[in-house]
Amino acid sequence: MAETLAEPVDALDDVSHDELGASGRLLFRQWAVVGTLCVLPVYAYVLFALFSGAAYINRAVGPSGVYTYQASSMLHGHLWMRPSNLGIEGFVHDGRSYTYFGIFPSLLRLPFVAIFGTHGNANYTAGSMFLAWTATAIFTALLIWRLRLMTRGHAALHRLEAASYGVLLASILGGSVIVFLASSPWVYNEDFAWSIALSIGVFWSLLGVIDSPTWGRIAGSGALILAASLNRLTAGWACVIAALAIGAWFWLSKRHTGNRQWVLPVVAIGMIPLIVSCAINYAKFGLPFGLPMADQVWAQVNAHRRDFLAANGGKAFSFSFLPSTLNAYLNPLNLSVSGVWPYVQPPSTLPRIIGSATFDQTYPTASIPATMPLLTGLGIWGLVCTLRPRPHGRIAEVRFVLIPAVIGCAGVLLWGYIANRYMADFMPLIIVAASVGLIDIARRFEGRSRAVRRRSFAVLVVLGVLGVGVNAAVSTTPSSSWSKGQLVNLLSYQRIFSPGALRSTLTVTNHLPTWAPAGRLFATPTCSGLYRSNGENFADVPGQQAEHLTMSPVIQGPQYVHDLWISISVPISQLHGDTTIFRMGPTRIVMRPFDRWAVGFFVVNPGRPDITWPVAGGGWFPLVPERRYAMQIVADPNLGSIKVLWYNKRFKDLGIPMIDHLITTKAPQHVVATPPADRATAKVVVTPTGRVLPPYPLCRDLTGR
Repeated sequence: MAETLAEPVDALDDVSHDELGASGRLLFRQWAVVGTLCVLPVYAYVLFALFSGAAYINRAVGPSGVYTYQASSMLHGHLWMRPSNLGIEGFVHDGRSYTYFGIFPSLLRLPFVAIFGTHGNANYTAGSMFLAWTATAIFTALLIWRLRLMTRGHAALHRLEAASYGVLLASILGGSVIVFLASSPWVYNEDFAWSIALSIGVFWSLLGVIDSPTWGRIAGSGALILAASLNRLTAGWACVIAALAIGAWFWLSKRHTGNRQWVLPVVAIGMIPLIVSCAINYAKFGLPFGLPMADQVWAQVNAHRRDFLAANGGKAFSFSFLPSTLNAYLNPLNLSVSGVWPYVQPPSTLPRIIGSATFDQTYPTASIPATMPLLTGLGIWGLVCTLRPRPHGRIAEVRFVLIPAVIGCAGVLLWGYIANRYMADFMPLIIVAASVGLIDIARRFEGRSRAVRRRSFAVLVVLGVLGVGVNAAVSTTPSSSWSKGQLVNLLSYQRIFSPGALRSTLTVTNHLPTWAPAGRLFATPTCSGLYRSNGENFADVPGQQAEHLTMSPVIQGPQYVHDLWISISVPISQLHGDTTIFRMGPTRIVMRPFDRWAVGFFVVNPGRPDITWPVAGGGWFPLVPERRYAMQIVADPNLGSIKVLWYNKRFKDLGIPMIDHLITTKAPQHVVATPPADRATAKVVVTPTGRVLPPYPLCRDLTGR
């Protein structure tokens, strides 16, 4: 062993510095940048493209415009919004509609909304999420460096150790649920993306206050805590608890009596954001804490939501959910491996409900250990290092952010809702714990041989690459929000890489089931329709179950898809009554004036008057006289659904959904076009485009028909 330790220093991993100075920081920064850049293409592709055929800087899926509409309301001096902007997510208080989402992402949008308004696809969701990812990268790198200082002081930084921190950063940014969030740029995932970034920023800043309190550090911490509190309440409360705990420690500690002068400022940076967030919550809902769940529109239109609230005493939180949520998020077997490319996806069935708990909704959900093996292992060791009786160095002080991070996970564990995206609430805890774990492992390997350190680094890299691959694969698992273009492109790749396994998932039938395991394919005998099950169960939403929302359409024949132009020749104020633009037996799509500037679209006689959700009406859109607007109507009797899409650009695969409703008829369907002889005098002109859908040989190749 002595001879081994006396071996020459390897040029790759043993270049060290006498003390942790500027050269050490530079070495760390270099590897932090390398780690970030290695996974940047993965994250950027999932966020901006994801089988769409081309990158789209403003890619979004609905609902995604909530923050933009809230920013517009803020510019007008209030927080209430139009009910049509919120739909079922709105909360009605004092006759006005509010969103439960925070105002921080809306604050970022204020200058853009002030200049460009809220029309079209100006939701800025993907751009905001990329900014949050960048902030996460910066704050995580700063946090790792500060934790190393607290753990090891001015110990020399070796190149291989610095490289291991690059692997850790890459695993966090590209090998975690953060990538899954990017797969659906909508309001729910943007909320989580900023929650992770701001929480890590707060923890880094508060550790700086513990290390050496200054007015600048305290002010910076206060600003970050306020931002976190204005974004996601549970994460904000965790940050507030951390600040108050540090203030209490400053007051009670006998070894650091000099910090008592900072007690009031530290307590203030916790209390002020709490008071501000409570004031905003009270202005919206009449409550300083929590949400009046019975006031949400969804509770008014969905019977299961009302049953769920009644079963849990009117609340959405309960300890009875804990066994099921722990099993969903922490069971290492919660991952599905198949022969279909990319070979890994979340479980094809819904999470197991343990006990007699009544959940609101559950979705196929992977687990933290299954999707983040490296971060899980390092995180467990980091928890041991931090919480043991006599931790190394000053690592005991990390408890002031680690324990609040644990508390921040309580919300999702006690919430009657299970979904893959909720793993994001664990990320602040995982990032802090995994960083501590890796730093301690690097310390313990300090005097080991070069071969041992290289093998350990290789294991680190393999686990990191595995995490990136698994999360990239999980992120490519289609959901109900995917477009047909995305599904066609995905299945085209699967047909190339796993043709036999893909065909084995196909069933030819005239009758689609209301549910099937995720990944199953269904085709009609004539290939007029090809559908893929997303594994989501809509048994608690009868209308969506009736329209087979669990079946994502991959291919729909030209007899079901109708493109048209619509225009008006007079101001909307001169339009009266309904104008029929589409017929399918007794079912009609009509255009109806809403006010002086906008019209709405409605389904008349869908065939099921007992179904009130989804509603038969769509969004409200402005029409300018003499300007043509593109629309698409998709009436699919195989699904039993009719959809109306409003397009900003000429028949692209990115449209604004206006109507998604069920139909029962299978009668012939056609666009009610305005006769050419009447177009000069008609107030509303409807013109079929005559666009021919491109042929898709995919269904024929899979079925052999």
